[in-house]
Amino acid sequence: MDGARTADPVAVDTRETNEQLMIQSGALIENAYVVRDLDAAVESWRGAGNAGPFFLGEYPLPASSCTYRGRPTPLHTRFAFGVSGAMTIELVQQMDDNPSVFSEVLESRGVGLHHLKYATPSRIAEVGRLKQLGFEEVASLTAAGPERLITFVDTRASLGAFMEIMDYAVWRPSHEALLRAHQDWDGRTDPVRPWSRLAEYVVQDG
Repeated sequence: MDGARTADPVAVDTRETNEQLMIQSGALIENAYVVRDLDAAVESWRGAGNAGPFFLGEYPLPASSCTYRGRPTPLHTRFAFGVSGAMTIELVQQMDDNPSVFSEVLESRGVGLHHLKYATPSRIAEVGRLKQLGFEEVASLTAAGPERLITFVDTRASLGAFMEIMDYAVWRPSHEALLRAHQDWDGRTDPVRPWSRLAEYVVQDG
């Protein structure tokens, strides 16, 4: 494939309808797991989880882009995204020793489920709603641009995991590209790919 795809009007309308339905229902679209060895975790999910292909990347974020429990804190992670069935799977390995929303889970419980992500039209409104319900905002980070602001709310007492919240309109191109890559995959070819290759599956409107 050369560059991003171009969508026909019917496909665009269908995507917009699917997005509206997911947002209206608050659909769960991602399970994320904190791990100590990203490469080993990807291999496990490829096998037992029947997931893939996985797209791997790395974020060394400065303190100006991250806060954890009220304090600016740098954060360096490696990550992998894949799909199993219709569920996006995220795997995160923290590469530094700084306190974070990821190290908190590793230190208290070890590897495993870290956070959930639901489709939501407004990060600000959803964070406010959860705070009114008594849940605490514990971390935020800005990844790949100021518009990609992500907030973590501590819903572990009720849901067994943190909640990751961002505007779905921002995440939609990557989410749909991951689903498309999984649908196109033969289960064998290039099971692990750099994050930059996800752009091959992004559909451009128009």
